[in-house]
Amino acid sequence: AKCHFCTIWKQKPKVFADTDKSLEVIAHLANLGLRFITLTGGEPLLHPQMERIIECCTEHNIITAILNADARLFTKKRIDALKRGGLDVACISIDHYSDKVLSESRSIPGLLKHIEKVCKTSLLSKPLRLNPGIVIRIVFFLSTGKGYIFPLLLEIFI
Repeated sequence: AKCHFCTIWKQKPKVFADTDKSLEVIAHLANLGLRFITLTGGEPLLHPQMERIIECCTEHNIITAILNADARLFTKKRIDALKRGGLDVACISIDHYSDKVLSESRSIPGLLKHIEKVCKTSLLSKPLRLNPGIVIRIVFFLSTGKGYIFPLLLEIFI
């Protein structure tokens, strides 16, 4: 996504968190008692080793969530890999109920349809291993200040 409120997408060359250092930090935080983590950034699913980072969290009994803005990154292949890694919660940020406004905000044409597809698909709810699968959450960024966004989103997705 090329969100109007974020500039991480302008970064050249692209820089990702070092995987080995990330795994060390996760182990250290787990030893300190961390039990829940949300992996975010520009788009965490663009990290080439995100599944390994999630696996590390799972190995340390850390409940793990990711926060992504681009629902197109939730492909069947990626969802299956995230399930194998033990991801607990996938969050998709959204800041408007109108596809036109949302698409312009994130520079992704038809983004609301992509989000709707991810929310309605059974891919996220099918169990893998003993866990119940990945829980999908929608994170609302109410940057417009309009209090009627939530009810309209419920109409769209329910």
